[in-house]
Amino acid sequence: MPSYISGKVVAALIEAHPYEEVAYDLYPLANTFTSAGMGCIGETGKDYSEQEFLAMLAEKFNAEGIRYSSTSGKPVRKVAMCGGAGASLIPLAIRKGADAFVTGDLKYHDFLEHDRNIFLVDIGHYESEISALEILHYLITKKFPTFALRFSGIKTNPINHYRYGKI
Repeated sequence: MPSYISGKVVAALIEAHPYEEVAYDLYPLANTFTSAGMGCIGETGKDYSEQEFLAMLAEKFNAEGIRYSSTSGKPVRKVAMCGGAGASLIPLAIRKGADAFVTGDLKYHDFLEHDRNIFLVDIGHYESEISALEILHYLITKKFPTFALRFSGIKTNPINHYRYGKI
């Protein structure tokens, strides 16, 4: 476990354990792969208008509702992305020269603070993470060709979108 939560974990063990003396061992998690990050950055291979970029994201990520910052008319070519809630990476995306940053769960103040620095696109938390399943499926089946793997048909996104006149 990460060392910064060890105190809370031990306290929870002691509180939940029915005996006077709790038996436990703590093992530190030491990540030796220090160059791994939470997001990615790359080039699209062509310039997209902001509207084209939004349309492409809506199609590729099956995003029913996309929130985005003000448009500037600048082309979108270099894109940074973080699945889930990646607002903490906005400053890094700006420093790396990204034209757009795609993630989920952006807050009002994220848009307000970075509106003129980068094209922010919030495709939704679920939508930004679900595509990773296809990548993992590909990697696992390539590495283990005889391993049976299937996608669940259960919808796990707790968020629904209202479209005018349609529920």
